[in-house]
Amino acid sequence: MTDQETQKIYLLDATGKFCPTPIEETAKKVEEIEVGGIIKLISDDPEVFSELSAWCKTNGHRVIGHYVQNYVYTIYVEKKH
Repeated sequence: MTDQETQKIYLLDATGKFCPTPIEETAKKVEEIEVGGIIKLISDDPEVFSELSAWCKTNGHRVIGHYVQNYVYTIYVEKKH
């Protein structure tokens, strides 16, 4: 079994909320999950990707994927510690 098959994904829907709220909710969720867990953040805030990327870099976590569809961002964050 690969690491990806054993990682749990936690959904965090922050649509309709604007920064800093999606970042604050991500930070709270990171504290609740295990190391290696992945948060799937959904947000329609146009600033969320740059803000979340900066937060991950500052806090030692990692954006492992993202995409945008119809102005809605889906971002995957891996808890590193």
